[in-house]
Amino acid sequence: MTIRKKVIFISGGTSGIGLELARLYIAQGHDIALFHVSPKADVVAQLNSECIDEKQRVVSYLGDISNSSVCVANIEQAVEELGAPAMAINSAGVVIGSEFSALSHQAFDDVIRVNLGGSRNFASALIPHLGAESQLVFVSSLAGLTTCYGYAAYCASKYAVIGLAGVLRTELKPKNIHVSVVCPPEVDTPMVTEELKSIHPATRAMKDFAGTLAVEPACKEIVKSLEERKYMIIPGFKAKFTYLLENLLPQFFTHYVADRITAKALKK
Repeated sequence: MTIRKKVIFISGGTSGIGLELARLYIAQGHDIALFHVSPKADVVAQLNSECIDEKQRVVSYLGDISNSSVCVANIEQAVEELGAPAMAINSAGVVIGSEFSALSHQAFDDVIRVNLGGSRNFASALIPHLGAESQLVFVSSLAGLTTCYGYAAYCASKYAVIGLAGVLRTELKPKNIHVSVVCPPEVDTPMVTEELKSIHPATRAMKDFAGTLAVEPACKEIVKSLEERKYMIIPGFKAKFTYLLENLLPQFFTHYVADRITAKALKK
């Protein structure tokens, strides 16, 4: 199948889900603009080596997505260098797992600032450059659809991202701009590997219920769903099952299941 070359912007594109999505789109021959908070020259060089066309480009822009002025400047520079994007994916995010009583005010604010504020900044900077048939994609989480022990800040931020995506879907539909929100379960990424060093047993047990995905199959499913212009994308069978339980069964039953999982984990 011949795929028309596109320009794709990806925040958080040098690690985890963002990096794997970049690889998949590079393999299709698209030009990629990466936005990331820390220097990753080796990663960018590796991605450029994976290009399948000598005219294909992978460029990167350094800056904190939670800084709105930096985000606007980077987006405008990328548009000038590569052109307006046919697709823009906000995959940048952070997680802090902690019981609420031990979670500092600053830590809570940091998660909200990056996950929600960054989503807002990315969308605000991009929307003026999006044309008809383009796509704006937010990477939220299954933790934005169902709560998880120890994830007060993370769940709050990811629930809010889904709310933002829903509003923008409605507002941008008349302009023929498509919005999608991706809600994966735990995906085996460097961020998750770091989190596992100190994860609470009850958090681990609840995440096990929804399953863990390897990054490559998770992202292949995401890419397929984006090609189909789906709004809500939940990769993985166990994650879909968890979402259905949360939405189709009476709340007292889902609370019962969550409480049983938590109580069992806390006894260990």
